[in-house]
Amino acid sequence: MAPDDYVVWYREVAASIASVLAGDGSYFLNIKEHAEDGQRHLYVKDLFVAHVRQWGWRFVDAGLLGCEDGDQRSFAVKAGRVVVTKDADFLRLHAQGVPHAGIAYRHSQSRGKGEALRRLLLIHDAFSPEDMKNRVEDL
Repeated sequence: MAPDDYVVWYREVAASIASVLAGDGSYFLNIKEHAEDGQRHLYVKDLFVAHVRQWGWRFVDAGLLGCEDGDQRSFAVKAGRVVVTKDADFLRLHAQGVPHAGIAYRHSQSRGKGEALRRLLLIHDAFSPEDMKNRVEDL
C-alpha cells in the first residue's frame, strides 16, 4: 500500500477497533513510518492527526516512542493490554518466559491487513483478558 493511502485505509480499521472497545477503552498503536532515500514518510503522523481531528479519538502519548520492547511490554502489562505487533522481539520475550498481557503477532508476509484485523476481532471475541495473559495468537 502506498504511504499516502494509509490513513484512508486505516479509517475502517479505526472504526472496527472502536466498535469493540468499552467506552473507557484504549488501544496501543505501535507502528513506524517507512523511510525512502533517508526521508521518512509522514503517514504515521497523519494517522495520529486523523485519529483526533477526523475520528474523535483521544491521543495519549505514553512516552514510549523510541523505547525498548521491554519497556513497551511493561507498559502493556500494567495497562492490561495485549500487544499487537509484527516485531518478532516480542516472540523472543515470550519464549524467554517474560510475563505479558498477551501478544497478537502478525508475520509481515503472512496475510493482508484486513484478514489480520478480522483475526484480531475473533481473538477479542474468543478470549478474555485473563485468557490472553502470557498467550501468543497468530494474526
